[in-house]
Amino acid sequence: MAKGGDKDPFELRLDYQNPRDMTAAPRLSAEIKALYAKMSSDNAAAMRYVFLSLLSFVLVSFGVSFAISGVLVLVLAVVVMAHVSSTRKLKIIYSFDLDSRRVVDKRMLPFVQISRCSRVWQITSSVSVHDPKYNAGASANVTRRQVNVYCGFPSQFHSNEKGVTIELAGVKYVFMPDRVFVFGAELSFLTYDQIQWSVRPYTFIESNGAPGDARVIGHTWQYVNKDGGPDKRFNYNPRYDECQYGRMNLSFSAGRSFDLMLSSTTVSEALAQLSH
Repeated sequence: MAKGGDKDPFELRLDYQNPRDMTAAPRLSAEIKALYAKMSSDNAAAMRYVFLSLLSFVLVSFGVSFAISGVLVLVLAVVVMAHVSSTRKLKIIYSFDLDSRRVVDKRMLPFVQISRCSRVWQITSSVSVHDPKYNAGASANVTRRQVNVYCGFPSQFHSNEKGVTIELAGVKYVFMPDRVFVFGAELSFLTYDQIQWSVRPYTFIESNGAPGDARVIGHTWQYVNKDGGPDKRFNYNPRYDECQYGRMNLSFSAGRSFDLMLSSTTVSEALAQLSH
């Protein structure tokens, strides 16, 4: 099922001819991890060699001016290191029979949907407020940060199949057909049976302007009366959009759990149907 690339030492070919084979077997995960570790080690060694060679060359050529030497070494090292990083990648090449392809398409669909949202945020805290009329009518103050979600891969990884990367808390989760590649301090993996998720409608008062794919269901003001109208005692009282977002709980069996806010109601409704 797995074999190395004919020419690329950091390429692994995975041939799935049965959906039951698409489990992240410990042996295969260990093989991928060892390949990635060797690639990272070789990249680091190559970068050290290039840097020291450039340093020696520049110091010999421009030994009088250390400032010029330092700048030249830095510029040349950055260029060469970028080239090394762009050409040496862990490559996973997949092939599937028809039944396995159907499983892959169904498995990947929720995460492809998330990548179609204009914005995705991680909710980091939610604190109840004492008097909503001074808080745009909201019952809680929600702290969030924008999350990078895209169809594609981190710089050190490539595949012939579509992948979806979600960057959370400094870790890149790359959702692939057979497993989730977790690029943190080191490479680890999650199987799809270790992942649970649910989506529900979520009304949010947007003070930063509604994204283009958001459904605006009403408006409010920073300071509101009990009847929902603006409190005219305040000269500066901006109007805000009430948006119908989706709230997604994404949890892993390893104990990690994330609350995500999805800007697209269309995507959120589709995800809710998929989760049933």
